[in-house]
Amino acid sequence: MRLAVVGAGSIGLAIAWRAANLGARVTVHDPAPGSGASRVAAGILAAATEAQFGEEALLPFMAESVDAWPGFAAELEAASGVPVAHRDTATLMVGLGEGDRAEIDRLAALYRTTGRTVDTLAPRRARELEPLLTHRVRGGVLVPGDHAVEPRAVHAALLAAAERAGVEFRAAHVEDPAALDADQVVLAAGCGSA
Repeated sequence: MRLAVVGAGSIGLAIAWRAANLGARVTVHDPAPGSGASRVAAGILAAATEAQFGEEALLPFMAESVDAWPGFAAELEAASGVPVAHRDTATLMVGLGEGDRAEIDRLAALYRTTGRTVDTLAPRRARELEPLLTHRVRGGVLVPGDHAVEPRAVHAALLAAAERAGVEFRAAHVEDPAALDADQVVLAAGCGSA
């Protein structure tokens, strides 16, 4: 199968790398790989604290994705030779006013639906965990089991792994994805996908 991937950010490269490993002939089209969100993302991998009301149907997928990251990071590092700085790290979210505290309590209830451990914190406990917090903190939540990566390192590793897997790169803008010489086209150009 011939696969064209439009966009060489982290999503496009991950798809290209996986497809090439499955035997597809993959060409990635991007004039500046990694120049978009892949370079400026924070690298936070948090299934609970990234959840929003109205997205409850996504929560199981978010949790599954976060849980897959340790294995994915190890596989990517082995395939690319590039460390991605994956680490387990808890997420601490705090509120300064009573309104913030009420919102944190409301969000904590949502976070608990993810099946993650969510610890509600009194102000003193939040400051013990993060001593530089102001005395105005009214409390918070702690979610252990989250992860973080260095997004630029992940992108570099995906680029190296894709190249090693035989992915071809073309540095050109794609005006009409339907005109690409491919059996399938994946649009992964972020905000440029429109």
